[in-house]
Amino acid sequence: MNRIIITIISLLSLAIAALPAYAESTRKERRLISEGNRLYKEGKFKEASKQYQMAVAVNPQSPEARFNLALSHLKLAAQPGVDEKQREQLMKSGTEGMSAIAGVGASNPKLASYAAYNLGNVAFNAQQYPEAIQCYKQALRFNPDDDTARRNLRIAQKKLQDQNKDKNKDQNKDQNKDKDNKDKDQNNQNKDQNQNKDKNENQQKDNSMSNNTAEQILKAMENKENATRTRVNAAGQGKEAAGKNGGRKNW
Repeated sequence: MNRIIITIISLLSLAIAALPAYAESTRKERRLISEGNRLYKEGKFKEASKQYQMAVAVNPQSPEARFNLALSHLKLAAQPGVDEKQREQLMKSGTEGMSAIAGVGASNPKLASYAAYNLGNVAFNAQQYPEAIQCYKQALRFNPDDDTARRNLRIAQKKLQDQNKDKNKDQNKDQNKDKDNKDKDQNNQNKDQNQNKDKNENQQKDNSMSNNTAEQILKAMENKENATRTRVNAAGQGKEAAGKNGGRKNW
């Protein structure tokens, strides 16, 4: 029993001995966060992020330090002169940090609401309106009194509605274009068929004219032959009559 009591007392002594170190760690963390906030307000986001990074190193579980570090990375990503690779890295670390804060909303709902709101802004700026809407709704679940998140939610919903209208308009335009092309092809096909039909009719007319011409020529030849035959017969009959009359004297 005495040994158990001694052990408990020893543990309590260790815990009490650790309190000054924990208090010093907290003071250092808050000092770093405060300095980072000052630099952030001055627009010195790179210097501010270094202060927040040191605060996270002092207390990796600090939601304020992690939130501010993620926010400074998002700000840095939006600055001019940042190359594309660095921008992608800053956006990745910033959104991941915000997502981690938003995921533990029950323990710090106000900070989680800010994190979800910032994620909504990132998605909105990327024209990812469905994702933005979900983030703003999450922000309002953590903080129903956030009028800015509610306003941005309505704007994102309107943007999504307009985007869907434009998408449907483009689809209808493509469908009408396809229909026009099909109609044009059909009209061209009908035109070709009509041209072939006219060509065949003209060819048949030409053939008819040729046959009629041939018949006319044959008929003319027959008429000519008949006329010639008639003249020949008439001439023969005349000679025969002359012969008979020539053998008879006129008194």
